[in-house]
Amino acid sequence: MNIDQMDYNCRLDPYNYDDEIKFHIDNGDINREDLIDFLSEGRISTKQFINYIEYGGFEDE
Repeated sequence: MNIDQMDYNCRLDPYNYDDEIKFHIDNGDINREDLIDFLSEGRISTKQFINYIEYGGFEDE
C-alpha cells in the first residue's frame, strides 16, 4: 500500500492542531489561559491539554 506521507499525517491530525498549537506556543501567541479555553470549548482533548502545558512549560503558572 502506497500512501503519501502528508495524506497519512492529515488522517491522524486532520486539523493539524499539534503542529499549529506548538508553533504558536513557541512564538508566545498561546498561553495557559488560551489552552484552558481550547479545552473547555472541546477543541483539544485532556491529553493534548496536558501535553501542551508540559511542552510550553506552563506547569508552574
